[in-house]
Amino acid sequence: MSGAFARYAVLAVGSAVTAEFLLGDQYLSGGSPAGQVAELVLYVAFYGSAAVVIREVARRSGRGWPTMLLLALAFGVVEEGLLTQSLFNPDYLGLHKLSFGYLPALGIGLPWTIFVLTLHVVWSIATPIAVAESVFPEREPWLGPKRVAGLAALYVATGAMLCVGSQVVLATRLSDSLSASTGVMTPKMSRLFAASFLPTAVSFASSGRQSSSRSIALQIVSTSSMSIDCGASSDQ
Repeated sequence: MSGAFARYAVLAVGSAVTAEFLLGDQYLSGGSPAGQVAELVLYVAFYGSAAVVIREVARRSGRGWPTMLLLALAFGVVEEGLLTQSLFNPDYLGLHKLSFGYLPALGIGLPWTIFVLTLHVVWSIATPIAVAESVFPEREPWLGPKRVAGLAALYVATGAMLCVGSQVVLATRLSDSLSASTGVMTPKMSRLFAASFLPTAVSFASSGRQSSSRSIALQIVSTSSMSIDCGASSDQ
């Protein structure tokens, strides 16, 4: 196993296992073994690709933890605001997470928003990167621009799969209470999510200069916001 692949594997697997399994959101028990493996692979592809891209963008631009934490926050907003929509859906899984500290002007529950975004910044992204960089202390980029672009495309693809799967679960459990006003994801919105990230992947693949990494990082943040705005308005 090459050094670059080992670095990627440690970060990718560590991100998925920490975000979904060590924190108790998912369990590798019960169900069919094939389903458990598929679930683990999907989360490794989703969280792992995001963590590696965030780390590579920061290191290629010569920046450090402030940039990685900012991009980790953007990742959390995309996952919870657009893919699962737990930030805005008052009936998410019937848990009523917005009932406490609800801010009508923003449509969010402040305690839940702070908690879940902090969880993603600290545990889904920052901690796995810190562990990987403690095992492999070199601070230079691990992958070339084309491979990073490929991982960005993988993140988009798995994110679209997760958002559709999330809405299937929501529709199954809460079919009597969900409506368009609660921010239900549709296939059209998942396509908007994918399309909003394509310029980022293309930009990274077509440029090998370190000076472009800052603009790419800013584009990741801006397209995250754009995709949420487009998704929220597409079914109105």
